[in-house]
Amino acid sequence: MPTFEPFAALRPDSKYAADFAALPYDVYSREEARSEIRRHPLSFLRIDKAEATLPSLIAEDDPRVYQQAALAFEESQTNGILQLDTDETYYIYQLSDGTHIQSGFVGCVSVNDYETNQIRKHEFTRPDKERDRVRHVEHLNAHTGPILLAHQTDAQLQEIVSTITAGDSLYDFTVDGVTHRIFKVIDRHHLLTIGSQFARHDALYIADGHHRAAAAAVAASRTDQEEAQRFLGV
Repeated sequence: MPTFEPFAALRPDSKYAADFAALPYDVYSREEARSEIRRHPLSFLRIDKAEATLPSLIAEDDPRVYQQAALAFEESQTNGILQLDTDETYYIYQLSDGTHIQSGFVGCVSVNDYETNQIRKHEFTRPDKERDRVRHVEHLNAHTGPILLAHQTDAQLQEIVSTITAGDSLYDFTVDGVTHRIFKVIDRHHLLTIGSQFARHDALYIADGHHRAAAAAVAASRTDQEEAQRFLGV
């Protein structure tokens, strides 16, 4: 019975979304990330791979990297690029390349479910990458990267996806040939059904993000903050 909970998202203003969006931090080298930030000065990589904004002589695990990430994160909120939703809800994230469309729910999963194997793993993690993400989470007091999860086929969940994605989206932009659309779940019946349907499943399965999930568990063990006992999943 894995839990999948709504949350109040800290998300970009729609007019900044395309310039703010970025691929995951670990698909870029430092120089590739630096180049991407030059092309898109608002890029989320300023937060997620902050070493790309610092001189090359500063090591990637230098404390100044995480301080810089926290500064960029705070500035994005102060400047109104990132704004906090006032309500807790789920979102649907849809990707399309013109020939294939895939959609997933966005919500929060439980550290306890991860530790009791209701969120199932299939990879070992590297200590250095895990330490990096723990330090990142702790400096920002936030999870900046979702875990990609798979779940068993569920007709009721699929029906909700079909209904909501037929309506208006919060974001709709295309980067490198892939269109990104995000929808907010507003209907109360949908909100209740999503949580209850996921609770019927035996488990969720990590498709990508083993290091982020492991880091979330370590960070949670070091604080009594209730919010730290959940992390972002798609």
